[in-house]
Amino acid sequence: MNGLISEEKKLEYGKRIANECKYHTWSDGETVKINKHALEQYGLDLGSFVTIRSVRDDEDSEKAMLGIYVGTVPMFDGRINNPVFYVIELKQIRAGCDTWWKPIRKEDYSLNCEEMRERHDFTWEEIKLKVSELMKHLNLSGK
Repeated sequence: MNGLISEEKKLEYGKRIANECKYHTWSDGETVKINKHALEQYGLDLGSFVTIRSVRDDEDSEKAMLGIYVGTVPMFDGRINNPVFYVIELKQIRAGCDTWWKPIRKEDYSLNCEEMRERHDFTWEEIKLKVSELMKHLNLSGK
């Protein structure tokens, strides 16, 4: 498992965070409720971890960040479900249409540090540290 928290704990933490994220506010100020369901076509369950980058031309577009899939929000009068992610480093919810993202899948657990960094821009130890910091911030580590 390369020093990462167990799959069960990762899902438990991710689901806790997903359950806490209830609304997304678009850049125009409109706030919409986040729908809680898996996106099977992308292999995303609530609480799944992703590598995420901003598509905006700002400082966040230069670096990969760790995100957690928290559900979908409707777009185009409800015709499309857009995935939304809690970005740990920013402590913000970002919509999939505003980001480049890819899931961190179970098969990635067998990657060594160099392969993991090449695929996701993180090592397992860096992910473990980010998740630990988040759990402390959310006061979830002892629950």
